[in-house]
Amino acid sequence: MSIIIKLDSILNQRGMKSNELARRIGITNANLSILKTGKAKAIRFSTLEAICDALDCEVSDIIEYRKDKENTDQNNSIMSQIHFHSDFYETIKNGNKTQTARVDEPVPELGKGEAIFDDKPSIEIRITKVTHKNFKELTIAEIKKDGFDTKEELWSVLLGFYPELEQTDHLMLIEFEAV
Repeated sequence: MSIIIKLDSILNQRGMKSNELARRIGITNANLSILKTGKAKAIRFSTLEAICDALDCEVSDIIEYRKDKENTDQNNSIMSQIHFHSDFYETIKNGNKTQTARVDEPVPELGKGEAIFDDKPSIEIRITKVTHKNFKELTIAEIKKDGFDTKEELWSVLLGFYPELEQTDHLMLIEFEAV
């Protein structure tokens, strides 16, 4: 069983950035990030109500329950889930995107993981490496792992997700491979 958080999708539909939602509902960007990535252990009804009010949506617009197709991990160990915009589905599935840059998100565990999308099936991944560096330090090889050809392309996309990001801020680079 999986609880899928679809906040990125509804934020995109509403044209609202994460930091604006965090400000409106009175939580930190870090706590909103934990919620968005599915790392939260619980959510208060008052927070859920504030999110729905701020986004003018229903609970089902931001939280979805999915039954697992099959439980392949007999130990039921926790796996890291990384939420991606649906635009990256094919490049991840085909192995052309093998890294993602994140800001203020919990560090995922190495090993078995899951790439989660709002409107596409999840993709099983293996998280192989996590490093930290600022944008200016990124090499062209790292940018290509992220599925982009130039620093300018990646910077533009990062600003879409993190509008207050500075090129000297630290990024968490998560390397993975589709399984």
